[in-house]
Amino acid sequence: SDSKQPTRLSLELLQGDAFSTVNIEVDEAATLRQLKIQVEGECGVRQDCQLLSLEGKQLVDDTEVLSEHGVAHGTKLFLTDFTPFRKSEVCDIPQTEHRGMMLKQLQDLVAFFRSRSGADGTIKAWCDLWDTSTRRMLRWDSINLYEATAWLIKPATATKKCSFVELVAKDKDGQVPTWFISHAWAEPVASFVRCVEHHSKLRELDESNCWWICAYANNQHELGTDLTKDPRQTSFFRAMQISAGVLLILDDRATPFERIWCCFEESVALSAATGREERMLLDIATVHTNVPHIITDGPTKADYKEKQKSQYRNIEDYEFCTKAHREATFPIDLVLKALSMIDIQDAHASEAIDKRRILNSIASSGSCEDLDAEPPSTHPRYDAINSSLRAVFALAALPVCAKSGLLNELCSLAKVLEKDTAERHALNFNLTDMAKMSDKLLLRLVAALPPKLQELRLHLTRCPEITDEGIRTLGSKMSRQLRYLKVSFW
Repeated sequence: SDSKQPTRLSLELLQGDAFSTVNIEVDEAATLRQLKIQVEGECGVRQDCQLLSLEGKQLVDDTEVLSEHGVAHGTKLFLTDFTPFRKSEVCDIPQTEHRGMMLKQLQDLVAFFRSRSGADGTIKAWCDLWDTSTRRMLRWDSINLYEATAWLIKPATATKKCSFVELVAKDKDGQVPTWFISHAWAEPVASFVRCVEHHSKLRELDESNCWWICAYANNQHELGTDLTKDPRQTSFFRAMQISAGVLLILDDRATPFERIWCCFEESVALSAATGREERMLLDIATVHTNVPHIITDGPTKADYKEKQKSQYRNIEDYEFCTKAHREATFPIDLVLKALSMIDIQDAHASEAIDKRRILNSIASSGSCEDLDAEPPSTHPRYDAINSSLRAVFALAALPVCAKSGLLNELCSLAKVLEKDTAERHALNFNLTDMAKMSDKLLLRLVAALPPKLQELRLHLTRCPEITDEGIRTLGSKMSRQLRYLKVSFW
């Protein structure tokens, strides 16, 4: 007989809480679109919610015949079903800066990865698309945003050509961000979400609050509309202008300081000339040994609550002590690594022209006429940003070093603070429980204080090496501009 036999395929998919296999017969000349139609009929998964893959290779060209995809009789395909993220209609949010992600929406992503993982933690059929030699399988707890974009964000939004936020949003006015997140896409998505969870808890943000995250906010199918020539006209910059602050998330290599876009975002957060009535806050987060840690810009509502629980609830400014105790567990090695890496001139971009435009924008404070010109190799504004950002980490590291008794590191931090050019008018130095803090070391730190400092709160609780003579000398070394000094020994 000359009749052609149908091609029998084996399709694995998640049904309920378990994976199952469905056998499907298609004509050998069928296209991928025709297969998807059949899958919709037999499995109930809409075509625009399907991603079919073969041995880690995504099948994306609907017009190609299955055999051109390498599909043959007996082939085993895997179906990724994006139904949990799809609604009947996409929520159109025209202004990219208004596309923040709610915490629940981020948690749903991790839950999606985990539900599609086997007992060993690997996500069914998802592999490293860049290293085809090893076909490394992706894990739910280590998949990063590059990989999540390739396997989830882009394919899930491919039919509608929209941003991921618009795919999952229910109310176009309900996704406006409260915070902007700066990161390098290198950390695991699961760790990223842990940082946001902890940030939400510390800042007491409710379920309606959103964080602006570029991969989810920008339309990955039309990036040219969001990444304009002028860095100060991009969706990134506009989102920062409407956010209370920046949450900088670090991986264990402090990768953001190698990326020019991250450095630009931090420069905006630290800049006084951003057209805002109030300065932006800058919080810094990471996950270390599966535990999130955050250095916050000032005490949080959670710190005030901890103060109220303590026996020192009536002591003025004790919330700074609770903040210092909380931050003392931040991994000091990461802080010191960040200090050694911060140098905006050495940061890189995937597109060389981006670095050129960003450096020109920084050097000119946004008034450069030719952003494509060769930027200056050195500039006072580069130095100001570098020194200010290093000082943020140095100030945050003080209580960590104090608790650990790291004297050499404290001296290094003093050198960093001496070069700080930021207009800092108020500081809180918390050196509580530093048993080795001596008069000499204290004076060394005080000598590094900003010259225009007007308010200083110095916490020396349980520092037995500090003497009366040291405190008398301390007073004589203070800047003439200092208007308020509080030294606490309780």
